[in-house]
Amino acid sequence: MQKCNFIIMIIIICTFTIGCNNCDQVQGIKISELLNRQIDDSYRELLDNAVKLDKEAIVKISTYKISDAAGYDHGYVLVRLIEKIGEEEYFKGFENLSLKEKKSVLSYLKAGLENGGNKIYQYKKIDEIFPILSSSLAIP
Repeated sequence: MQKCNFIIMIIIICTFTIGCNNCDQVQGIKISELLNRQIDDSYRELLDNAVKLDKEAIVKISTYKISDAAGYDHGYVLVRLIEKIGEEEYFKGFENLSLKEKKSVLSYLKAGLENGGNKIYQYKKIDEIFPILSSSLAIP
């Protein structure tokens, strides 16, 4: 009986951690259920336009205000966006951001790298992963 309960528990845990049944997607970038609760259609539209290399949309999606744990998921979306469009394209419109906005984008990206589950980024510093970040989001 204990063995059966253990197996059922493992199946339930795997279902929740692997599956993303309640996830939304935009251009192949998953939007978690938690993040979905804090956004509206404009977020999805911004993300769609950002993937199409719209500089204004890239800046707006990057500086979109998200609170609490959903910030990690928003960071994951930003990391996936960078993977899709390339670091140079992503950071083109960031020269006019305020210091506060730069810090916000940087914290979202760090959270996204921590939360994203991509083993390529494990144990690496953010400037090793996104070297252009150092110059584009230079924070004194």
